Amino acid sequence: MGYGSSLLEYGGITLDRLPESGILIRGSRTVYVDPVDLEDYQIFAADIVMITHKHEGHLSIEDMQLVCRPDTMIVTNDDVAAMLAGMNIPEPDVLPPKGTFGARGIHVEAISAYMVEDRQEGASSDIRVATGDSVPSHPYEADGLGFIIEIDNVRIYHAGDTGLIPEMKLVKEIDIAVLPIAGWSVMSPHEAAAAVSILKPEVAVPVHYGRSWGSAEDAYLFQGMADCRVEVL
Repeated sequence: MGYGSSLLEYGGITLDRLPESGILIRGSRTVYVDPVDLEDYQIFAADIVMITHKHEGHLSIEDMQLVCRPDTMIVTNDDVAAMLAGMNIPEPDVLPPKGTFGARGIHVEAISAYMVEDRQEGASSDIRVATGDSVPSHPYEADGLGFIIEIDNVRIYHAGDTGLIPEMKLVKEIDIAVLPIAGWSVMSPHEAAAAVSILKPEVAVPVHYGRSWGSAEDAYLFQGMADCRVEVL
């Protein structure tokens, strides 16, 4: 279903890119992040499902019902947890930014995910501070999440819908960085390339393109600029 390789294999786990920003991690456990539009994908019973925020393209109750079983654990923020209340889905564990979660041999740390300003593609890749007049698509106050997921001794950073933010300087020892690259309401390819210079992952996987906006061209542009191995899935 992807644009390049169909699957990333790393350190005994596999990582598959799903529509928009979704990923599927399979190792000793099965983990989904932001599963959406899964009708053309093989479905696996999830041990843990993580939802970064409530926007369409990231939260799909129908797709969560496909992958969740009665003992599936769900990790998300307050907004998503409220939207899932009363649904035929296990009760979520709520994490704030900087919160941690551990279960079934998996350790999760929540990282803030937000934009500092709305702007057009091609803007400066410097880490910036929001101005008083800016209205970001993903404001800091919305408690959007990224996740550091440690599974089978592999550390994966799924950045969520985010810009190039100061919190990335605190993310250490990452094996795989999953970064949005479509621009406008997330990082541009240039900003994502700056992010990998901060994060220093072994490999990066671009996401958030090909569904709402952004294209494979953006992913390959990022691949050409990044100073690490980039797998376009």
